[in-house]
Amino acid sequence: MRVLSNLQNYVVASLQGDDFFSGAVTVPVLTEQKSDFVSQIENAITKTLGICVLVMTPGARGGERQDQVIATVICQVYENPVLNQSARGTGKAAMDVAWRVYAILRELAPEGWSQLYFGQGNFLELVGAEKNLITYQVQMDTMTHLIAPEPFAPVGQPERFSEQVQRITEQTTS
Repeated sequence: MRVLSNLQNYVVASLQGDDFFSGAVTVPVLTEQKSDFVSQIENAITKTLGICVLVMTPGARGGERQDQVIATVICQVYENPVLNQSARGTGKAAMDVAWRVYAILRELAPEGWSQLYFGQGNFLELVGAEKNLITYQVQMDTMTHLIAPEPFAPVGQPERFSEQVQRITEQTTS
C-alpha cells in the first residue's frame, strides 16, 4: 500500500494544477521521492528561477481513537531572493508562495482523508534564513480511519467465506 505517497502525490498534483504554480511563471513543485532531489532543489534555487517547493512524504501517527491515523503534510519553500527577485526569477517571494501553498492545502480533502487542518505546531513559519536562502515551512494534518477487516466465517459456512474472499479481493484490486 502506498497510502502516504498517494497523499503526497495528491498534494503535488493540487499545487501543480494551480495557476500560481503553473501559470506564465512556473514555480517548481518537487518531492524527495527522486534520488536526485537535492540537486533538483539546488538547480532550482541557484541556476534557474531561484525558488521551488518541496512536498515531503507525509509522516503518520495515531489519533485519539485506536482506528485513527493522522498524517502530517509538510511543504517547504526554498528561495534564493537574489536570483528569484531578479529578471530571471519568478518575482514571487517565498512568503507569498508559502501562503499560497497554505491556501491550497486548507481546501484539500483527499479521498479517504479528512479536509486538511491545523495540526500540532505552527502551520506556516520561517525555518531558515541565510545569505542566499530563505526557507518557509507549511505544515497541516489530515486524518483517516483504519478499516478493520471482518473476521472470517466460521467453519461450516463456506458460502460466507467465499463472499468475504470476493469482497477482500475487490477491495485490494480497486
